Formats: sequence, C-alpha cells, structure tokens
Amino acid sequence: MQPLTTQIFCNTDSDTKDFMANTLQNNQVFFIQGDGSSTSITIPLGYTPTSVIFVSANETTLGLDVSANVSSTSFNSNSLTVNFVAPFSYLITLVLTLLPFPAPSAISILNFPATQPISGTVSANQSNMYRACTFNYVPTGSGTQPFFSLQGSATKTIRIVRILFSIGYTTGLIGGTLLLLQRFSVLSGGTPAIMTAGTNDTSNPAATAVASTWSPLPTTATEVGGALSIMKYNLPTETAAINAALPYEWTFGQPNEQNITLRGTSDYLGLMMLNVPTAPLVTLTVEWTES
Repeated sequence: MQPLTTQIFCNTDSDTKDFMANTLQNNQVFFIQGDGSSTSITIPLGYTPTSVIFVSANETTLGLDVSANVSSTSFNSNSLTVNFVAPFSYLITLVLTLLPFPAPSAISILNFPATQPISGTVSANQSNMYRACTFNYVPTGSGTQPFFSLQGSATKTIRIVRILFSIGYTTGLIGGTLLLLQRFSVLSGGTPAIMTAGTNDTSNPAATAVASTWSPLPTTATEVGGALSIMKYNLPTETAAINAALPYEWTFGQPNEQNITLRGTSDYLGLMMLNVPTAPLVTLTVEWTES
C-alpha cells in the first residue's frame, strides 16, 4: 500500500478552504480521515478514469456502515472528488470501482518524481591532509615528558590518522623500551623544534596544527587522562651499528574507530620513550587532517 502524503483542500464557502487529512490509495480502496468540518475531498489518481461506481463506506475502526453519508462521487482529469452529506472526524474506508481498472504502473504518486532534483556542488567527503617528518633525531628518555608532540589548532579540528616511526641505535637495551602516546593540556619550557608540514594537495591551505620535536624536553607537561597507547619496542643488545631499524605504525580512524582528535591550542598529543639506547636515531612521520 503506497502512502500519499498530500495536502487535500476542499471548498466549504466562498472565502475558506479547509484541510482534509492524508489519504492512502491501493487500487480502489481509499482511507479518508475526516477533519470535523469538510464535506468534500479531492483525491489525486495520476490517471483519468472513464467511470466511478460507489461500492461502500465504513467507519474503519468499528466497521459501521456510513454509506449514507456519501452524497456523490465524480472525476475529472487525474483526480477523484468525493462529497459527503455531513462533516465527520473519524477514519472511513471507501471502496470504489474505477473503470477502466488501472495497471499499477499507471498510478503515479504526486510530489515523488522518479528523478529527484538536487542543487549545490557535490564533492568527495574529504578533509585537508598533512604530514610532518623527521629523521636522525636523537630523543631524550622520559615517562612524563614527550620528545615529540602535535599541537591542536585555534581554528581547525585536528584528526590524527597515522604515526609511523623507527629507531636505529648502536647499543641496544635488554628487554627494549616502552613508547607511550599521551594527551597533554600544557607543554612549556624546554626547546621545541617545529617540523615543516607537507600537504597531500597543493590547493590546501597552510597547516594550522604544529608538530615538534623537543630537546631539551618540556619542563611542564600536564597530562590529560591515561595513556592512549603503550607499546614495547624491542632493542636487542648489540655492540656494532644496526642499520635495519624496525618500523612501527599507529593508525587511527579505521572503520568503526574514532580518530584521536585535537581541539584547540591547549590540546596536544605527545610521544614518550621511557628508556633510551645509546645513540638512538629516530625516524618519525605523523599524518593528520584539518577540518
């Protein structure tokens, strides 16, 4: 049964038109909700019948016969008019025989065209994306102060997509080291070295988030909540230089996963290393979007 959500107007006097509810049409059965004041209703059909034969009218809830309240039925181009003796406020089921009997495809629903127009510009749902990288950076170990940070923006929402890093060294540590991702509200003191941001599209505006490495580390580092991630990075003991640094990648915003999001300049994501091997060399890439 196809619903017609259509405003139906009927004349009650020379100056006034009253609304008469919604109708449902399924072949030759019509459901009409009275409004307590109108005595006629015009039903759009989408085709023009050649004759209309009244069959029955019943109060829908109790099934009472209200056929005597139907005074006449008539049709014109693409519509059907039903007139009533007196107004009513209940729902009736009206059965009519319409000739010729229409094929289902001949009936169209008003206000629901097959092709819906749209306006405006349709574009891919993409945010501006940026990356910042560093290599051969020598970090300082700490479990409370980050050696790398990404600071949020005063004008954009920053969503972190990926952090990729590796550590090369000359002398490792038995058992390796721990790397922690932590949110901070304040990072001050120390000396940040701002990393130059690149972009995936030259039409993007300049990045507003700020990626930095720290040396010395910030003297004030105010943590917000618990660690967002902790992982063990294995550093086997070696006396000779090791060239094959093992890469590791954090990814965020996978299907059904929320990105780590930075809002405002007092919102930082920091990376800390608890134990540092001799002469470590860090290679790091951070990727984020701005919207």
